[in-house]
Amino acid sequence: MLAFQLIGEFSFLTLQALLFHRLGRSWRKPLDKPLDREYVEILHLFGDSESSTFSIHNLLRAGKAYGLAAGSRVGPYAVCHS
Repeated sequence: MLAFQLIGEFSFLTLQALLFHRLGRSWRKPLDKPLDREYVEILHLFGDSESSTFSIHNLLRAGKAYGLAAGSRVGPYAVCHS
């Protein structure tokens, strides 16, 4: 469970960084208008499928390349470098 929590934290931090980088720090999700195309594209990077760059599937596959199994205890440093 802890490994998934750390991966989740990594995902949220990465998502926030991408939103700030591509949409700007002052950007807010519109409540009364359709979502921005770029916002939706960023969200799709974190989807629940192997075709999504930052999906849990791909993050676990990246960890496996470093000898980490699902459920392994990894800290933020290991997640950032995998």
